[in-house]
Amino acid sequence: MSFSESEQLAIWQKRFFQCGIIVLLGLILWGISRLCNYFSDVTSIVGFSILISYLLIGSVDFIQAKLKIRNRGWAVAMVYSLIIIIAILFIVFVIPSLILQTQSLTAQIPSYLKKFQSWLINYNGQINASGFPYTLDLALISKELSHSITNFGQKALNQFFEFAFNTINFAISGLATIVLSVYFLIDGPRIWNGLIRPLSEEYTRHANNLRHDLSRCLRGYFIGQVQLSFFSGVYVFFMYSLLGSRYALLLGIWQALVEIIPVIGGFMGIGLGTLVMLFDPNPLWGNPLIKALIAFGAYMFYTQIIKDNFLTPRIMGNAIGLHPVVIILVVFIGAKAAGITGVVFALPMAGLLNVILDYYLKNRNKPITDNNLTEI
Repeated sequence: MSFSESEQLAIWQKRFFQCGIIVLLGLILWGISRLCNYFSDVTSIVGFSILISYLLIGSVDFIQAKLKIRNRGWAVAMVYSLIIIIAILFIVFVIPSLILQTQSLTAQIPSYLKKFQSWLINYNGQINASGFPYTLDLALISKELSHSITNFGQKALNQFFEFAFNTINFAISGLATIVLSVYFLIDGPRIWNGLIRPLSEEYTRHANNLRHDLSRCLRGYFIGQVQLSFFSGVYVFFMYSLLGSRYALLLGIWQALVEIIPVIGGFMGIGLGTLVMLFDPNPLWGNPLIKALIAFGAYMFYTQIIKDNFLTPRIMGNAIGLHPVVIILVVFIGAKAAGITGVVFALPMAGLLNVILDYYLKNRNKPITDNNLTEI
């Protein structure tokens, strides 16, 4: 099929226009990223307040509907009151045990390092006895371990003072985040209506449909990730308790926290727990190596069978809609760009961009009518 010169010219003009749009969007995104980096503290507060809002908006809507409360602020107050009660119970009954286990594990770290050093010496001796040409540089490893053991207390003390110095800033940021999340929960619909008010009727319908898809993506991801992290932490806690670990509570909470990081978070959690059990100098019972292997095998069974086949499909479904390879790359890019904050928000932002692109591809040639309007 051949095209006339005018048709070819129109095609090339369209392609140049598309390339120009892509370059313009790239420059806009670069400018936004630079602006967010400059105001990183403010963007973090706004981002985490939106995260809290999405985690709690379902509970607020449920209470408001069930109790037939006209004033949405009362429903928000009830949800936050329940959270405060749970936090107080956690502080009273869990934090003391958590502090004791943390102090005990911190005190045992030099012993862990010495046991690891002893294991390296035995391993190096076996290699020399077998005549294998490659051995470990034991002198360098011992020097590094001794240096770590000697400076461990000083490093911990410096980190404590640094944490105490940043506590005030953290408290101020946390208070601002909570206040903003309350406003988002109460006035979220009003804020949205104010933003789309200048748009025409057709674009208003597009915006409402797109908001519905974006909200479904964010709620599905954030709430699902929290639920999966909770289940993983509870599973690991009971697993370590059955294996006789004295740090079961600490390792369970650690597992729940790092499970927030997609794909690699679970292995970070079980990796630390396995090392703690493997190099425990005074286990309550049993062989540390066998218990470490059992713990790792039990977690892999949970991840591959229970979590991937039953929990994740039921809880999250396909909230993000991205390939696992893309997810890993996005997580690494987020970590490189903004550390922990980047890890938390990189995947949701990628999911939002994917939702916007998918919505555009589905509706670019479809007129908006009342029949295909999504109910918000």
